[in-house]
Amino acid sequence: MEFIKAFFESNTQTALISMGITALAHIFFAVAVYIDSKINHIKYRVLWTALSLIFGGFTTAIYFVFRRMLHTKVPIVCTKCGKKAPKNAKVCPKCGNNHFAPKHYENVGSIKTTIIALLAAGAVLFAFDAWYTQYSPWAVDEEVIVEEFDDYLYDDIRFGYEENGKIVYYDREGKPYSDPYNVYFYDKDGNIFTFEADLYVSVSGSKKISSEAALVDSNGYFVDAEKEFGNIPSSVPFKDTDGTMYYSARDVSWDKDGKMVYTSNGNPIN
Repeated sequence: MEFIKAFFESNTQTALISMGITALAHIFFAVAVYIDSKINHIKYRVLWTALSLIFGGFTTAIYFVFRRMLHTKVPIVCTKCGKKAPKNAKVCPKCGNNHFAPKHYENVGSIKTTIIALLAAGAVLFAFDAWYTQYSPWAVDEEVIVEEFDDYLYDDIRFGYEENGKIVYYDREGKPYSDPYNVYFYDKDGNIFTFEADLYVSVSGSKKISSEAALVDSNGYFVDAEKEFGNIPSSVPFKDTDGTMYYSARDVSWDKDGKMVYTSNGNPIN
């Protein structure tokens, strides 16, 4: 859902046009199914129409493949007034006529042509939408989408401070960075970690820790929860038996004095 939200926020026009094209294609498919099911006396006509409206070509294809198995008994109608006759009726309840015949539709050939046209229109729209969103001059490059999505998810990875018109980020030792992804995390063993694609990776590249397992203790040291506690905590922050507080590494930043602050708002933690 986060990906869809990011895509919509960054490419609203393309997304809305695509939605409109898709909706129109689904309408064409649904109308074709409704007309065909009506003239062929198919069971569950309303249900098939609704499913085609929702799922489009997928349900429509299933309907036309199996429709011969869905026929119901052709209703009997009065030959005089056209009213459908009740079961075992001797005379028409509307006009009193006693002659009945199976219901049929006039201009069936023309109706079938309309059905084919609707199906063709839906298929053309479906193909156009695929081209429009993937290969047209207006299509958004996949790398751009990924970049925007990444920015959407991780634009709050560190709390930054504005200095001389630029945003600066700090680590535990008060060292400044222009890129929040480059901020150092120091553990008690002297290892240094940075954030990369939902992982915390040591500068040497020998260790990788998932963001769920990455913690920072109340002294500002980076901690691998799985190594320290044997499991990933179900909730953070939490206090250990010795009274040490632990926070998610994503929730912790530092100011220029090396004091811990919340990434969300820059307020002091201790």
